[in-house]
Amino acid sequence: MIKNMRELLFDIHKKSMDEQRNILDNTMTNWINSGKGKQIDDILVIGFRL
Repeated sequence: MIKNMRELLFDIHKKSMDEQRNILDNTMTNWINSGKGKQIDDILVIGFRL
C-alpha cells in the first residue's frame, strides 16, 4: 500500500494542487469502491507550495 501511494504522489507532484486533489480523491474512491481494499486507518494528505 505504501509503495503504491508513494508512486502516485511522485507521479502527480508537478501537477496543480487542484489536479492533485482530484486525482487523489478519485484514486481513493475507486480503490475503496472496487472491493480491492478496505479502509482500516484514517488517511490525511496535506499539500503545500514552496
